[in-house]
Amino acid sequence: MKKNQVSNDEASIFRLNIDCLEEIFEYLSLIEVTAMGETCKQMQQIAGEYFQRNYKSAEKFSAIDGIYTVYTKRQGVMNQRTQTSIFNQFINYISHYYEEIEPLYYIQLHGDNLSSINHLYLVCLTIDAIKLECLQTVLSKIEILQLKQCRMFGDFNDGFLKYCKKLKRLYIQDDLGDIVDENGNPWLLRQYKTLEFMQMTLRYPFKILELSTFFERNPSIRGFSTSSRCLWENRHELLKSNIQLDRLEIQMLDNFYRQFIDIRLICELLNQLHARGFYQRLHLYVKRIDMKSSELLTMLGGLEHLSIKQFNESFSIHKLIHLKELTIFDGACTSEMDILATGLISLERIQIQNAAFNDIRPFIRRSMKLSKLKLTLKNETHEKTVDIVTLNEERKQLIGARKVTIYLPDHVFLETKWTTNNGNTNLNMVEMKRADSYDWEKRC
Repeated sequence: MKKNQVSNDEASIFRLNIDCLEEIFEYLSLIEVTAMGETCKQMQQIAGEYFQRNYKSAEKFSAIDGIYTVYTKRQGVMNQRTQTSIFNQFINYISHYYEEIEPLYYIQLHGDNLSSINHLYLVCLTIDAIKLECLQTVLSKIEILQLKQCRMFGDFNDGFLKYCKKLKRLYIQDDLGDIVDENGNPWLLRQYKTLEFMQMTLRYPFKILELSTFFERNPSIRGFSTSSRCLWENRHELLKSNIQLDRLEIQMLDNFYRQFIDIRLICELLNQLHARGFYQRLHLYVKRIDMKSSELLTMLGGLEHLSIKQFNESFSIHKLIHLKELTIFDGACTSEMDILATGLISLERIQIQNAAFNDIRPFIRRSMKLSKLKLTLKNETHEKTVDIVTLNEERKQLIGARKVTIYLPDHVFLETKWTTNNGNTNLNMVEMKRADSYDWEKRC
């Protein structure tokens, strides 16, 4: 079909219904789906809706000449970019890195066409009047705002937040001291009626005098994420407050260990906060675990999500019988996964990076409540497809188990699709989808 030269009435492909067309897209790479969308307006709409659902969490960058989406080639080559500006009206998420102004001009010029955008991620950017003017075309639509190592001059609310009328989730990560300042933060004394979640992980944590007032004036906030050091610096004010959150996220990463705060002290503080109702559910991010820390984790109240950056041994983690979600970024091995799958009886979601297919099989066989599993493969593995039929049969043997959706990088998903009988990747007990079709970080 030549681009824009065949009318919809003449194109026999449109005799297929939408379900048939979307099944065709299941066999195509992102570049091929984009090429289909460039043929005519009707195909642009159908392919755009597929793109919106299946690449919702893929990072998308603004550039001088358009919006580029990150994808994986069928050969397994990661972090490739292809222009997807044809789908601008379906794009929900845009990232912008560093001080280059030209990509922001593109956002300003095409802001009206970015009708689905709700997530903006800015990295290493000084927010001045010119950049703010460029972004104002989309800020009124933004529900999720991430600022990493950003700075601005003047009041954060008056200079930025007041334009974000629909803001639900605010992330301030590794700031340079101009957005969160130890000398005063008047923006934290404001009310933000739509805000439901805030993350504040500062590079140099300090006591934030307005923090308790911020939560008291914004009862719609149900989740808060911060570093263990920031929590410790503000412990007295938080313990005295009447704050009641649904979810607390604590990151015990590099800065935690460098600051020499005993993990026992942090765990005792968390249990005090949980006992007085400061939070109900705890999400914990750690760099690594050992016997001491794993035993302490088993005594934490409300712990339902654990993320481990470097994993070598499970120690006592298998005793976390109430844990609902586990993330392992590096170091998975089948023998340790078998221990975890047997002990973590409440597990509903698991994400494993740098793993092999055999590392996930214990969870297929034993985790009754598991419903979502995300996997990225080790660089040295030669596995290109998943034996979905065998996994489905193994899952069937676990009486009363939930159906599991496995989220895979595009190249593995496509290879499996092309080699599976009739291309069926949705069986009774196991289904496979593209990794970017699910926003893994978004939690209620």
